[in-house]
Amino acid sequence: MRTHAVIAGIVMSMFAGQAPATGADTLEAYRWRARPVLVVAAPGDARADAQKGLMEAARAELAARDVVVIEADPSTPLGRRFGPAFSVVLVGKDGGEKARWREPVDPQAIAREIDGMPMRREEMRREKGRS
Repeated sequence: MRTHAVIAGIVMSMFAGQAPATGADTLEAYRWRARPVLVVAAPGDARADAQKGLMEAARAELAARDVVVIEADPSTPLGRRFGPAFSVVLVGKDGGEKARWREPVDPQAIAREIDGMPMRREEMRREKGRS
């Protein structure tokens, strides 16, 4: 439960434009704690703005799945790793790439992808047992 509150705070800070981590260690900082969704886009790319709007509207749903949103310019190491063009990339808690989209994606599709993961199914079973 405490993890969700921390992750929700991180997600909210991402939408406020404050990245919680920068550089090559960004993903490592979230390993086993969160599921990063990377939005790789050049500055001024309208698709990135559209994606941020979609993610903002689904903030609570994403926070419940331990999602953090990270913006990456294609010229940065993280952007080069997951770019080079516009991409939305779901990274699992293990640090591996789980899904990739080349256009803005509905957060419901991201949630479905996450809910199909074995680790997430186990999390849901544990959460249900606490109810």
